Amino acid sequence: ERVNTAKAHEAGVGAALIDSLPKENALVIDWIEAKTLHAEDIKSSPVLLTRIAAALLQLHSAPLFQGNFYFSNIRKKYLDTVLNNHYFLPAEYLYYESLILDLEAALSINPEPLVSCNNDLLAENFMDDGKKIWIIDYEYAGLNEASFDIGNLASETGLNNEQLELLCDAYWQKHLPGKIARAKAWSMIARFGWTLWASIQEAVSPIDFDFRTWGMKKWNSLLPELNGNHYNLVLENLKNYKA
Repeated sequence: ERVNTAKAHEAGVGAALIDSLPKENALVIDWIEAKTLHAEDIKSSPVLLTRIAAALLQLHSAPLFQGNFYFSNIRKKYLDTVLNNHYFLPAEYLYYESLILDLEAALSINPEPLVSCNNDLLAENFMDDGKKIWIIDYEYAGLNEASFDIGNLASETGLNNEQLELLCDAYWQKHLPGKIARAKAWSMIARFGWTLWASIQEAVSPIDFDFRTWGMKKWNSLLPELNGNHYNLVLENLKNYKA
């Protein structure tokens, strides 16, 4: 986190690293005088979406981050941890895994280059000082596909199809159906994986937080997409359009 925080600042999109205290597990970063964004801010402003796309481009051009966070691999590690320790798993979770594996297989045919990604783009990890968008919190940062950051952001903020297309078009600076399908696929895979993360945190985290409810929100938002035409269209577009 310390190394990647410094690299994000070098790219001009993250706060400056002041110091780190490894024994205390503490990181000290510079103060940013800016407004913390929320999902409703992002969903209500097309202009803000284009500014966020520019910030993501800046982040993804940062010097290569330390560590690899390719989410398909991370997701499988999470699943092994849950199964091996008999942690909570939503009903029919394993039944749907074949659908996720098909998405991952389609994504692997034409992989994107791995770039420096935040991998945890909640709306609140964006700050707006009126002139630029800052991105904070690099605890999960590492090398990943740019489309994962875009799809995960869409998932975390609840972007609809039109908003996600606007974000993708602004990021790639053209309309690319394959890239839009790719972001949608990662959005589904991300929620499938973060549901496992929540189960692990429920079992091991000392933080007083209802991780199960958080994880089930991810799961319940994903099920209609896996059971409906959305999934089939995404998979078909992944196969028909080159990313």
